[in-house]
Amino acid sequence: LLVVFFTEIIRYSTIQINTHTFTSKVSVQITALFQYLSLNYATATLISTAEYFHYHPNYLSAFVKKHTGKNFKTLLNDIKLSQANYYLLNTNMSIQSISDELGFSQLCNFYDFIKKAYGTTPAKYRQNALK
Repeated sequence: LLVVFFTEIIRYSTIQINTHTFTSKVSVQITALFQYLSLNYATATLISTAEYFHYHPNYLSAFVKKHTGKNFKTLLNDIKLSQANYYLLNTNMSIQSISDELGFSQLCNFYDFIKKAYGTTPAKYRQNALK
């Protein structure tokens, strides 16, 4: 009976260790993904990010959705919006320079992006926030 008891303890410990390892591996992958996107938000795409991590784009898309609750584009746009907010409120960069830094090919796309997020133009957002 004692042997069965210890066998069950070892089995339970192995399950706990494997579960912890899996959780840690996912955490590392998510952290690496956020770091990559935080450094490459201007040029990152689903395909380029998948290539960087040696994943298939469909796998990366499903992985991001499963572990963040957001699709890849929304996640990337959230990072861009955070950077836009930083540049608008903490620098004297021109709106055009910020748009270029964030990887927008046209200034009007950046205006639409900010207007959708904040309900105003980038210049008015900056002006109102700094009052």
